[in-house]
This record gives sequence, C-alpha cells and structure tokens, in this order.
Amino acid sequence: MDISPVTLEGPHVRLEPLSLAHEESLIAAAADGELWNSTVTVVPSRDTMAAYIASALKAQAQGRELPFVIIRKSSGQVVGTTRFYDIERNEKRVAIGYTWLAASAQRTEVNTEAKLLLLTYAFEGARFIRVELITDVLNHQSRAAILRLGAKQEGVLRNHMAMPDGRYRDSVCFSIIEAEWPEVKAQLEARLEQRKSAREARAIPVACALTAPELQERRQTVLQKVRRAVRDVRELEDGYAYSFPLDGEWLRELAGMIDLERQCCPFLSFRLTVEESKRLLLLEMTGPEGTKDFLQSTFE
Repeated sequence: MDISPVTLEGPHVRLEPLSLAHEESLIAAAADGELWNSTVTVVPSRDTMAAYIASALKAQAQGRELPFVIIRKSSGQVVGTTRFYDIERNEKRVAIGYTWLAASAQRTEVNTEAKLLLLTYAFEGARFIRVELITDVLNHQSRAAILRLGAKQEGVLRNHMAMPDGRYRDSVCFSIIEAEWPEVKAQLEARLEQRKSAREARAIPVACALTAPELQERRQTVLQKVRRAVRDVRELEDGYAYSFPLDGEWLRELAGMIDLERQCCPFLSFRLTVEESKRLLLLEMTGPEGTKDFLQSTFE
C-alpha cells in the first residue's frame, strides 16, 4: 500500500502536494482572517510558517504524513492546507487533519469538496478501512462540520495535547469506516450538487433586495463574523435553526444581523430563543420555497 505525493482535483478544488514554494501563499491564506489568533486551531504565522512546512515534509519523508495545499480553482489561489497523518498501512487506517482555511473560503464548497477528494482517495485509492478526524472539544464549528460529513463521534481524548497558549486540549474523535463510505460519499456529492443547482437557478436566491455584488459584499463582511460563530445547524421544514454562544455580545450581533436581513431579504422570518440549559442562543430562519438554498449558500 504505497502512499506517495499525489494531486487530487475536483470541479472547485485542487489539492496539490505541499512544498517549500507554498510558504508565501500559505502566509497570505492565514492572513485572511488572521487565523494564527485562533485558540482552537494551530495555524502558523509568518514567523513559523517555514518550520510548519518543513515539519510536514519531514513527516512525509518518513511515511507518516501526506500534506497538501488547498487551491480554489476559480481564483487559482491557495486558500489553506490539509493532510493525511497517522498513516497506519498494516491496520489500514489513517487520519485527516491539520486542516485550516482562509476566512473567505470557510463555509463554502471548498471544505466539502476537499474532504470528498481526500476520503475518496483514502477508501477507493489507498483502500483504507477507517478514517479518523480529531478536533478540539472547544472548536464547535469544526465539530459541526465533521458531523455534517457523516462521521460518527466516538469519544473525547482528555488532555490530548498542549496548545500554544498552555491549555491542555481535550480532543473529540470522529471516524468513518469502510462500510459507511458509500452513504457518506453520496451525501457529500448531493450537497455539492445542491450548491451547484442553487447557483444555477438564481443569481440572487428568492427575492433578496440586494444586487448580486451587494449580496456578495455583505456575505464577505457583515455575515462573516456571524457565520464563523455558528455552533450547530438543525434543518427545519422551511429553513434552518442556528445555535450561537449565549452572551450579551452575540445577542447584540444577532439582533443587528436580523435587522439588516429584514431590510434586504423581507421574505425571511426570524425566531430568536434562549436555551438556558445549553447556554445557547437559537436563531430560527424560515421562509417560502427556495429559502433553504438561500440559507445554505449564506451560512455554510
């Protein structure tokens, strides 16, 4: 079972083998959102990027890891990185991780398609029987994204690793096994097709009052902070319910967003409630036919 550097490509994303030549492009990607300030993901800064790449390439040379850069084909830009690690050939298992994306590429088709490419290679190319995905117990956005892939949560690894700020991180372990792969693959392909259909069906979903450029600008500014704070997403019959941290700051942020959304997208209905026991704010956004496509393209 030979695991060698390989390029994986889909309609929107190309995964290329990581190299030292990617240093500046990865620095630029990390600067989009100042990702190095995250307390739940280890993202290198300009000062540490070279060592980060060198460490990955050393692990690759030892046969333990297979790192990639993530390229968004529409722009040709590097928007992040990901890799296979903990490669166990005899046991036929591997982990996918060390994934981070520029803020502008988060909650887009980029991560979905990148994961589809990696999982297809793992199960159908390398013939692994188990793929693990592990994330910080505090990284609610990552945990929700992994669950949406179709992975199963297995447990929490306590004091799993030391973070740069000195915190001992508990990690949540998820997995996908060989028998589950066909269903997971079908779900990922369906999600990508749904996004494609939504884009082709309408330039501006439903009846938003904004022009296409204005809507795009809004998604890149006002909604970006809100989008990144989503803890969990639940599908409703005519929309979605989004969970956010329960505190005064987010109550104000959501109230402001709702006010703006009502002005530009009057077809939306909102219901904001508090789940005190879970310390969460629950925002339900619903509307007529087409609302789900609109919300999916806006918040995922």
